[in-house]
Amino acid sequence: MDSINNKFSKYRSDRALTHPKYRADLDGLRGIAVLLVIGFHAFPSQIRGGFIGVDIFFVISGYLISTIIFSNLEGNTFSFRDFYSRRIRRIFPSLLCVLVACCLLGGLILWPNEYQQLGKHVAGGAGFISNFLLWQEAGYFDASAQTKPLLHLWSLGIEEQFYIIFPALIWSARKIRFNLFALLAMLFLISFGMNVAHIYSKPIATFYSPVSRFWELIGGSLLAFFDLYKKGILAKTKWGFLADVKSILGFVFIILALVMLTKDSLFPGGWALLPIIGAVLIISAGPQSFLNRIVLSNKILVWVGLISYPLYLWHYVLLVFSHIIEVIPGPEVILGHKLNYVVAVIRIVVVIMSVLAAWITYKVVEKPIRFGSSNRIKDTTLLLLMLAVGAVGLIIYKTDGFPFRRNSPVDIINQHQLTWHQPSTEDCVALVGLNPEIKAGALIFCTMSGNKDNLKIAIIGDSMASALMPGFEDNYKDKNIGIINIGNGTCAPFRGINGVFSYNNQCNDVNHKIYDFVLKNSSIKTVILGFASNDMNNMNIGKLNAGAVLEDKIPFYAQLVQKDISDLKKAGKNIVVTFDTPMMNLNRPQNCLNQWEGFNNRCHKLESELSLRQPYIRYWENLLRGKNVCIFYQSQGLKSEGVFNEVDNRGVLLYRDGRHLSYNGSDKVAKSFMASTCSEYIK
Repeated sequence: MDSINNKFSKYRSDRALTHPKYRADLDGLRGIAVLLVIGFHAFPSQIRGGFIGVDIFFVISGYLISTIIFSNLEGNTFSFRDFYSRRIRRIFPSLLCVLVACCLLGGLILWPNEYQQLGKHVAGGAGFISNFLLWQEAGYFDASAQTKPLLHLWSLGIEEQFYIIFPALIWSARKIRFNLFALLAMLFLISFGMNVAHIYSKPIATFYSPVSRFWELIGGSLLAFFDLYKKGILAKTKWGFLADVKSILGFVFIILALVMLTKDSLFPGGWALLPIIGAVLIISAGPQSFLNRIVLSNKILVWVGLISYPLYLWHYVLLVFSHIIEVIPGPEVILGHKLNYVVAVIRIVVVIMSVLAAWITYKVVEKPIRFGSSNRIKDTTLLLLMLAVGAVGLIIYKTDGFPFRRNSPVDIINQHQLTWHQPSTEDCVALVGLNPEIKAGALIFCTMSGNKDNLKIAIIGDSMASALMPGFEDNYKDKNIGIINIGNGTCAPFRGINGVFSYNNQCNDVNHKIYDFVLKNSSIKTVILGFASNDMNNMNIGKLNAGAVLEDKIPFYAQLVQKDISDLKKAGKNIVVTFDTPMMNLNRPQNCLNQWEGFNNRCHKLESELSLRQPYIRYWENLLRGKNVCIFYQSQGLKSEGVFNEVDNRGVLLYRDGRHLSYNGSDKVAKSFMASTCSEYIK
């Protein structure tokens, strides 16, 4: 032990924690990581795998924090108070600026339901539990990620949770003389094992849970262990050819992850090994390796790395707020279309604003506080300020987003349009026989209304189908019949099909459960199959994946549709099919109520402009022709003189986002259904 103490004597201090020698290349790697994340958020269709920047951050953080802890423990200079004092001065100043800015901007821009959610996220961000809140919220009927300015704080939550648990574990292990490498290896394997084991069955939980994410930080910790305790092992590869090979291989791994991964990949899972191994190789190569010295130590990248923390905080907030007020139009993001020139320029401007805000925050706030003199008054003040901001967020949440800011009669009506019904209830899930764990994914729609002992109508399908439920519920409430809505987000209501996204890879399993229930329930006489017409382009069918040519999928769809319709017919069901909910321009229809200049022409679409889904609609019409089903066109109930609007002539919303109907829109569609020939299918 004495030899080890002598080895790390340079870290000793009688006053405070000591830090390892500064490495410019690590700031350069931080710069690359934050640029990847910004690229993904600003241009998701172009920088598709940029989200791996967060995983690179995890490795860097795990490496540096572990180096500090290990070296100071060996030098007998470790202090929990000093450790957390430094964390407070590192993390709190920039975060406080961003949280306060969000409260102010949200109060000016957001509707009460949006501001209420922001208040919850401000409180969660201040308490470093954002990942748990987002895990709880995740689901199809939760607000889009594009309307959550603080969504990115999930990673900060995981880091801070690591900082709380990890030092105590290492300190305890040293006290009882437990083998440090064995502890790190065990923690790594348990966390990585949980990640791989649950990525298919619980993708949302695996993404947000610290238990299935800690291995990424511990990857950096293991590197710090070898760097400090087993220096001889790494020393041979820190200079010359071998160091260059490691650095190059690290970049290759990161580039592979960047190219191969998309937001629809099952991540983290095994795929996360690519950026993690890449980052570990680059860091272990040392500052003298060629790429680390020439590329990562470049002054521009180092500068970006120095402001990377406030830049990470600011960029997403500004991008989301610019999207909320529709400076950045929604459909390009939603549909993954190529961005036009104007939108690209606007996003670049927002990113430049983020860089400016980050630089000012770093120079004026973070640097003076972080590197200034350390004292308890400063730490206590930061803690009290964070508690105060968290309390403000909680008040915003508990008061329903200060609704007095919008208290006109029309505003009150429209607030109701934006607060959607419960997507699933326990009694419905139990009746259908769905797995409660699947329900926890929050993509299952399962609700009942009316006379539950006399279920007559089953609405099956994706979120487009679920949006029909409130209107049917209200318009059939006097008929003494029950209606059940069952489905799965982004899943067409046919067996044999699976979604390509990480959150809907159980379409086939869920649809089989639904059909088993409906086919055996003799009281259900009418089945309404509802879905987005272009669902067929986002599904895996047998050996065909979502990238297959649409024409190649048609024969497979025809077989599946024929089988399901035939089974429903044999069970005595009348079948209605609907698939043409119009896609609108604005993803935030509330902007149509503000009458801001430039919005009016984007709040409606001519019938001739609904070209996006027309090819798919024709495919479905051809598939269903001669199948003895009634095709119901929702568009007929939403059209006014050949125009589709996001707001009706009373100023009440018809949509709650760019694709899902509001209560008002659902009501209009239900009334249109009751006036159509398809209503005769309900007996």
